[in-house]
Amino acid sequence: MQKIAIVLYAAFICGRLYAGEISLETQCAGSAEGDRVRLSIELINRGNESAYNVVSEIRCDGVPEFLPGKSELLPLGSFRAEGYIKSPARGPGAYSLALITSYADKNGYPFSAVSRISYVRGEARPPEIIADLKGASLSKNGKLVLN
Repeated sequence: MQKIAIVLYAAFICGRLYAGEISLETQCAGSAEGDRVRLSIELINRGNESAYNVVSEIRCDGVPEFLPGKSELLPLGSFRAEGYIKSPARGPGAYSLALITSYADKNGYPFSAVSRISYVRGEARPPEIIADLKGASLSKNGKLVLN
């Protein structure tokens, strides 16, 4: 018991334990320009710990496209990146792309955040595929409701 008290006292004297957080706010936009899509993203770290090796990946028809990254995004710091990808659009309408932002904390633990980028090519039209999905049960402890 005496050893535990000494260890706790030493930890208190040497400094407190610290657990920070990374909270990325993502703002993204896309606009069609001919057969390409212009992408613009801004990342803001609202946490109190730096995010490291920040990389933004656009998923388009299953093919990854990478935007310029940042080695360290400080707390309350922001980062902007722009780029172009070939448009997967087959005709006029509203389209979406997946934005996957990957980063690590100071211990090297990886994290990812998924966002959606929307853009319109030509005239915005309703999607051609319309589905009526029914609710489904998830194991015995939950229920999935689709609207």
